[in-house]
Amino acid sequence: MSNQSSIFWKKGHDNPECAVMKKPWHTADEQWMEPGEALDRILSRITVSEPCRKPLTDCVGMTLRENLSAAVDSPEFSLSRMDGYAVDSGWIRDMTPLPVSIPCIGTIYPGQEVIPGLRPGSALRIMTGAPMPAGADAVIRVEDTDGGEDEVKIFTEPRAGENVTPRGGVMEKGTSLAGDGDVVGWGTAGLLASFGFSEVMVSRKPRVAIITTGDELAEKTVNGHMIHNSTLPALQAMVSMAGGDTLLACAVADDPEAIESTARNALRAEADFIIFTGGVSRGLRDYVRGVLESLNMELLIHSVRQKPGKPMAVYTFRNEITSGNVMTFALPGNPVSALLCGVRYLLPCFRLWQGQPIERALERVSGRLTSKISGDRTRHTMVPCVMTCTPQGTVEITPLKLATSADLKNLSIASGVIWVMAGETLSSGSMVEIELFHSFLRLSSS
Repeated sequence: MSNQSSIFWKKGHDNPECAVMKKPWHTADEQWMEPGEALDRILSRITVSEPCRKPLTDCVGMTLRENLSAAVDSPEFSLSRMDGYAVDSGWIRDMTPLPVSIPCIGTIYPGQEVIPGLRPGSALRIMTGAPMPAGADAVIRVEDTDGGEDEVKIFTEPRAGENVTPRGGVMEKGTSLAGDGDVVGWGTAGLLASFGFSEVMVSRKPRVAIITTGDELAEKTVNGHMIHNSTLPALQAMVSMAGGDTLLACAVADDPEAIESTARNALRAEADFIIFTGGVSRGLRDYVRGVLESLNMELLIHSVRQKPGKPMAVYTFRNEITSGNVMTFALPGNPVSALLCGVRYLLPCFRLWQGQPIERALERVSGRLTSKISGDRTRHTMVPCVMTCTPQGTVEITPLKLATSADLKNLSIASGVIWVMAGETLSSGSMVEIELFHSFLRLSSS
């Protein structure tokens, strides 16, 4: 910021005549955008990131950008599923009545290179995972024998194929393992490793800067009329669970120079997404919008016809350092408003940016409302709810009454939100759709 503008900002810091306060967005409700239109406009400006090849062990939580299939059968040879004795089931059946004693001519271990063949009328002791010998078609468990070493007494009649996994019995060659857009979880990593994949093509994690603004926010000790900064760690957790990498997380005062300096730091750090909270409404120290415009960011969303989160704004910027587009979200300062807007608008961007199918981002479930809800007169309302399933299999959706816009206790137990349209009243027992929070996040990725 130039010296001239710095002086102006200082003079206008507490002045309602400050130029920032004269911006038309503070009074023009007619510039509201419908929630669906706002999300569509944001997503239309998201470009899927370029893929990169990384070691499989570094890819957990990242999004695959290739289709992977089994190059071989699994297993590649018939193997024993139990510790026991490999036998010819037909020969044992002919030896009835049981029990019958037969010679044990050797032992086969997993990974053993030379596998002895089974002679008629004999058994080979075999360990779990060891390859089946030629001439054997079943494995008798140790528990169904006397456990003999040179000679074994067999108490049960085996069936052909018993306790044996045949070649390709788990998966045949050519079977799809994972596809473009899938998230690599611990299960996927194990599956791919079992077929020899050590590197895979993935989208890199989106780099995110989170900046909370407000003179009242305390990082550690709360003094006087300050409050704990709950929004910053909550957004960090949200970003992490959605596959993002937080490279900058800080709180700044309601000071335009500090806000601009931090925004520039985020750009220099090559953030793909910048999240501001606070300083976006009509307060005398709401400077975030003015600072972002001073950086020549393009305004995409001015405000949204929703409650909470009406003053949410979204900007885009071409970063000359990276030659990439930076999406900047200016969210309300109230924790509930910021987090609900983050889930509804920011996280679908993460999915699309990483190459995931966007339809996964909005999982909806129908259920019966347990109590009456009245919407706002002019805005569409996001109502946090708890979803439960009765013993009869009926889905019930219970609205949560938030005490304030900082009621994180109730928000923390919510399953998702339902939308109540402006001027609408939903009666108890009516069927509604809940947008589930877990569909945005990666809690169950495997």
